[in-house]
Amino acid sequence: MGAGKTYWGRTWAARFGVPFIDLDNYIEENTGLAIHQLFTERGESSFRVLETDMLRSLDLRNPIIVACGGGTPIFHNNIDWMNRHGTTIYIREETARLLERLSGDSGKRPLFDQVPRAEQQQWIAESMREREPYYTQAALVFNPADQSDQARIEAKLQQYLSQ
Repeated sequence: MGAGKTYWGRTWAARFGVPFIDLDNYIEENTGLAIHQLFTERGESSFRVLETDMLRSLDLRNPIIVACGGGTPIFHNNIDWMNRHGTTIYIREETARLLERLSGDSGKRPLFDQVPRAEQQQWIAESMREREPYYTQAALVFNPADQSDQARIEAKLQQYLSQ
């Protein structure tokens, strides 16, 4: 959440000339409801089932870049499914940077928006500790602050997308 998945996904899709899908936007377009509405009206558990169904409904016959939600890899063996059907990238950001980005994004993050302001940094750190075992199962780990890492990731993406 807030790591820049949509930013980097759009950037790489434009660079390599492939379609880009933001999974949250895809869900909203297909349900007619905003993510926060789905969480509020149906609950997280129902949302995670829908999210998994929508992820697995994507047409993967041709290369695409998909930015999934921060919780997507955690539920319903999605990280395994994603690894079997593509090249996964974990965008690793520092907690302080995530807090900075998320603080200006209220109303769009159902789980984060429920956390009192004074507890947000701690909540992010705890969430990352819980999610890290799933995220690190990604094929590639990307540190956006490292310019050489960006070149490494783009070389791997080029290799994957040209197959």
